[in-house]
Amino acid sequence: MSHFSVIVALPGGTDLAKVDTVLHDVLEPWNENTEVEPYRVYEEGGPEDFWWVEGRRRDAEDHKNGTGIKPYVPDLLGWSSAESKETPEEQAAAIAEGAKWAERIGEHPTWEHVIALYKEQYGEDDNECPTYDPETGRAYQMSIRNPESKWDWWQVGGRWSGYFTAKPNTETIPSARDWNTDPDADAPGKCNGGAIRNLDLDAMRNAAEVAAFGEYRKWEELLAAHPAAKPWSHFYGLVEAEEISIDVAREEYRQQPLIQATRKSTEFGLGCPIDHFLLPRAEYVAEARRGAVPGYALVTLKGEWVAPGRMGWFGVSSESAGEKSAYRTAVNQYLDSIDEDTVLVAVDCHI
Repeated sequence: MSHFSVIVALPGGTDLAKVDTVLHDVLEPWNENTEVEPYRVYEEGGPEDFWWVEGRRRDAEDHKNGTGIKPYVPDLLGWSSAESKETPEEQAAAIAEGAKWAERIGEHPTWEHVIALYKEQYGEDDNECPTYDPETGRAYQMSIRNPESKWDWWQVGGRWSGYFTAKPNTETIPSARDWNTDPDADAPGKCNGGAIRNLDLDAMRNAAEVAAFGEYRKWEELLAAHPAAKPWSHFYGLVEAEEISIDVAREEYRQQPLIQATRKSTEFGLGCPIDHFLLPRAEYVAEARRGAVPGYALVTLKGEWVAPGRMGWFGVSSESAGEKSAYRTAVNQYLDSIDEDTVLVAVDCHI
């Protein structure tokens, strides 16, 4: 699940003390919890791409190769892709059973055949069983989930409390510090929104530019002091090619002196710094300036949701670097063009 920042534009004159009530109506069209009339959601691929078929075929490979057994952790809390609550013998039995289904699925199954076998294993009433549509030759499931859903809950500020910089002695939406906020979220001049005329957007952009310049200079110092390193994508490619395991990939990536140095530095967070600093310094700094204000998504005065991609789990979004940059440029142009009485609010959305 993911948290992401959304900047919501509200009409000038909006009562800041009642902004939660106003936001409730504005954001409601994208509420994941809203049920709609049942509609069809078609499977994106053919029967061989159906998750159940792919899973049974993996079982067949693991059964053949003697692989797929996870470390046994009987007291494991929840579910993990790395460990199992089942003993190796129980896992092996389940894999062997899956291999039998793979054999019955065959090499080139039809949707009718796959659906019949799925129902045989899980029962006629299983709610994840697709339905075959002979007119289109595709399979689908019925859904009442809001197709426009973007969030399942939200709050003003939240993890982005103190998002905006306020101009001195102006009326804004106060911010607060909590366990999940930045340590200076409630520092003087920090706020969660207000009329544009009361927000110092240029100060935010200038601060982001200065910080990015410092980060890049630090990165250049590390590059000069350590041997060249390979990005995480190199090691993950070896995993996908089945040349090394994921554990070996992580270890070899982390053992590189340059990566060890970044892990010890306060300037660099999670992710691969090699990929992070692909842009030349001037472009990197300019991109940081563009990204200081827009957030991940924007809701316009006309009630439009504008975002560069689709937010997924763990804060991973689908947009490319080019799409993100274009989004930031467009949002900055929009915010600089609308009336200064327009109210901007920083919202923490969760999905």
